[in-house]
Amino acid sequence: MTFVASDIPDGLVTSVAPDWRISTERLSAAVRNPPALSACLLLDGPVALLPGEMRDLVAEETIPLWSPADHVHRRDLTSLSTSDAADHLRAAVVEAVDGLASAAEGVGAEISGGLDPSIVAAALHPRHEIRLWLNASGPGPGADESAFVAALEKHLDIDVTRFNRRAAALDRDALEAAPQRLRPSLAALDGDFDQEWAVRCSRAGVEGLFTGKGGDGMLIQPAAARVFIDLWRLKGWRALCSKDLVRLARLNERSVWTLVSEALRWKQPLYPEPGDLNLFTPSVSPSPHHPWLNDAAAWGPAKAVQVMSLLQGHGLHGPSRLTAAVDVFHPLLSQPVIEACLGLTTPQLTLGRRDRALARLAFRDRLPPEVLHRRSKGELTAYFGRMIADGLPDLRPWLLDGRLAALGVIDRRSAEAALTRDALIRCGDYPDILLAAMFEGWARAWDNRLQV
Repeated sequence: MTFVASDIPDGLVTSVAPDWRISTERLSAAVRNPPALSACLLLDGPVALLPGEMRDLVAEETIPLWSPADHVHRRDLTSLSTSDAADHLRAAVVEAVDGLASAAEGVGAEISGGLDPSIVAAALHPRHEIRLWLNASGPGPGADESAFVAALEKHLDIDVTRFNRRAAALDRDALEAAPQRLRPSLAALDGDFDQEWAVRCSRAGVEGLFTGKGGDGMLIQPAAARVFIDLWRLKGWRALCSKDLVRLARLNERSVWTLVSEALRWKQPLYPEPGDLNLFTPSVSPSPHHPWLNDAAAWGPAKAVQVMSLLQGHGLHGPSRLTAAVDVFHPLLSQPVIEACLGLTTPQLTLGRRDRALARLAFRDRLPPEVLHRRSKGELTAYFGRMIADGLPDLRPWLLDGRLAALGVIDRRSAEAALTRDALIRCGDYPDILLAAMFEGWARAWDNRLQV
């Protein structure tokens, strides 16, 4: 008998999972490179499918039906003029927003003042009735986007509800209360913030909440020097005559000869290796390859990073207190937008001069100048830093004596040095600590489920 499910309730675990085990090898690899492991589970036993895969239950084989490689650099899109490409991108966003909005009785949307959520808001309004426009600001001037929110509010003639994020301590109780499924959920780490949004959405009768997440990767942020390497691979020596060369060199504060030299010498590894993760035991083997990146060497680095953003986007769909209350929609990570952005080249998406330039052009008549030409980005480092620092009395022993340390995934000596306020101020290893907390919570939860 084969069970097919999107989640595994406890009753099913106790009935059919006597031989399931946490894979120490995959868990150790996953903390170093989470996107690489999104193709497989961290448990020995169950079988998972990627988006776009079908399982033949008779032959016990997995058949791919959809892959990013099928849509990269489509000739019908790469030959479009700039205005036609902008129209195509806009139509894809509107299609995704309209389709998702039809799936919810009451619709709400987050407004941060950034370009991506503003594009989603512009596609929603006035085509759909929005019960709640919600903005959450973080502590400190870097996280204050009120001026951009006000500009969008005036431009679209909408009323935005605002509240301030409160940095609740990331302690043991919060981490062990986070919902866990077959994969660790990054979305569940900020439980208090999730709960605040869930309550506000419920009060307003919102059943579907729209976000702008995923836009950085799909629409190309930033317009880095690697965009020229993509152009070189597409055009060869003709790329020297492109205006993009000078524009990208100026944008990245590099000489044109440096960009050309890097394009000539570039050799793409099949999978980018992570940087130094001081909290974890050094890896003795390279990260596994994700099947979606098997053809990455033929695309160029900027396009490969775009596909990698899809893998990172999987983490946005994990369970949380908010997803338990409402459906959370990320239209910029939906199939119409993904296929439109993959089909266009990265030089088309950046217009050779700035991040998300084609998206700015596509929605130029729907966004205020303050948002359209914005170059800054909301910064929440202080917010998450305070969460970790205030939770250290609980977090430190929880990690040092936890499952990751027992399995040898965490380097205990390095963790002892990193999990102090002084180390946080000096080094700021917030991503490592959040990653360790996420996987530690998952491992403890599954240890308990499998023991039962």
